[in-house]
Amino acid sequence: MTAAVSSIATVSVEQLSLTIGRRRILTDIDVPPVQRGEILAIVGPNGAGKSSLMRCLCGLLKFQGELRFNGMPVPPLARHRRQWSPHIGYVPQDAGIRAKISVMELLLSAQKTHGHSLAVKKEELARAEQILTQLDIAHLAQSYCPTLSGGQMQMCALAQALVLTPSLLLLDEPTSALDLRHQSRSLKLIRNYVRTQDEQGTPNAAAIVILHDLNLALRYADKVLLIDDGRVTAHGALPDTLTLDVVGKTFGVEGEYLMNSKGDKVLVVY
Repeated sequence: MTAAVSSIATVSVEQLSLTIGRRRILTDIDVPPVQRGEILAIVGPNGAGKSSLMRCLCGLLKFQGELRFNGMPVPPLARHRRQWSPHIGYVPQDAGIRAKISVMELLLSAQKTHGHSLAVKKEELARAEQILTQLDIAHLAQSYCPTLSGGQMQMCALAQALVLTPSLLLLDEPTSALDLRHQSRSLKLIRNYVRTQDEQGTPNAAAIVILHDLNLALRYADKVLLIDDGRVTAHGALPDTLTLDVVGKTFGVEGEYLMNSKGDKVLVVY
């Protein structure tokens, strides 16, 4: 019987490769340890392999190489990760939920995934209400999931991930369908959740987030992993890693960094 795991403190990848059919999607991907309290942004051009890497981390694709949680090798497929799954909050790129259940029912059922009792507890209801309020979508609590817009469903999928208080968040473009206000609100909540510490000073979680907007990565992430054509081309702390030379070579654009009124670097593309 496998020993229980209390949380995920670090996640790292060594020499991860992925081949589907005859096509090599990812080649020798290395991700140095992402610690609790950190947000790693994965960025890169369309078709670079970002979502494929995220699906490998989630156990949805069988890869070659090694994925490690807490320094321990993890099986490639999700069905072999039973001891780890309660500690992971995953939001896929397409978060559409077609079952005719309300948003509140979605969050309550999520909290029953790894339990035995189906009875709703007061603390589970309070947790669901708290997350919906923090994401500014409490008004959607009784709405049925199939009736939601793409942006609303994306917010609810994030709520579903956060309601379980995971120690690892894996988020595939969680802001792609959101307006500016909700982009900011969602990423602030993710950042605050990741960095909040318990009584022993341990941060809540680590987060790996795929983002297309480089300015969102600069504003909310601690580190960046740049992928191009299935390979890592840059990795390191922000903002230093995203130099104009790196951005130009990867995305084929010219631009410059400006300083906003708060003293933050902002990338302006011509």
